[in-house]
Amino acid sequence: MLAALAAIQFYHNPDQEALPMQAEQVTSLQASQWFGRGWQIFKVQPFIVASLTLFYIIVLAVTSLIPGVGALLGFILTPTLTFGFMEMSRLLSLPPEQRPLRILPTILFSALLADSQRRRRFLLLGVWYVLGVTLALLLSTLADGGTLAQAFLLGKPLTEAQVQSGELIGPLLIVMISYLPLLLAFWYAPALVGWAHLLPSKAIFFSIVACWRNKWPFTVYGLVALGWLILIQVAAGVVLSFLGEQIGVFFAAPFTITLLSVWLCSYYPSYVDVFGVPDGASATRVPTHL
Repeated sequence: MLAALAAIQFYHNPDQEALPMQAEQVTSLQASQWFGRGWQIFKVQPFIVASLTLFYIIVLAVTSLIPGVGALLGFILTPTLTFGFMEMSRLLSLPPEQRPLRILPTILFSALLADSQRRRRFLLLGVWYVLGVTLALLLSTLADGGTLAQAFLLGKPLTEAQVQSGELIGPLLIVMISYLPLLLAFWYAPALVGWAHLLPSKAIFFSIVACWRNKWPFTVYGLVALGWLILIQVAAGVVLSFLGEQIGVFFAAPFTITLLSVWLCSYYPSYVDVFGVPDGASATRVPTHL
């Protein structure tokens, strides 16, 4: 439905700019290397990348605490934060002599700190994201009567009995399946708005097209990421079993942050392989790095 709405708005706006590049079809071998290339980006400045990952999580956690609108605000900011992470990955992918000496946390908000047009487009993209998430959660009401939707959208806490009873497994599966099209829609959309200067509806449409054209490479990429996730979880379980829960969590947390950081960094090489290296001149000119 989100893709259909984006397509309708796109084709009813003939004055929009033309797509500046062609979405390429990549090989499964290329896609299998995205996670590894994300690791290469992470290794350039591991402390900076891990810190920004934590900052990313903290921003979403803090916004969720705002009564009434916290969850919605977090969803609205998600495309902005995603683009900020991709912009950081772009900077760290530059040759050593061109890399910034230091990257500031404000880079995560670079889209909102730029010109007013880009700011409006990213906020609108965030609204599109809220609509998609809301639709996925509304579908889950078919299984639980709205319990999960109220928890995510209204911040209504789940009881321990609800969590332990297993009654949320069905709704969660519905949300996961419903979220997959949304994931495709927003995999490239923030970058296409930020670097290619597309309108949100057009960026969503071409993100879906690009992901669908590369559905099998993306399947391979997902399997590789899943493999790493399982490996990290097994390693964390071994650490917890040997060191105990309290001490083990202290050592296991860095593994989780590293995995999440590498996954976020892998967005950029996937964009480069499909759409090409973005023009650095299109990046925001606000103080996001030194």
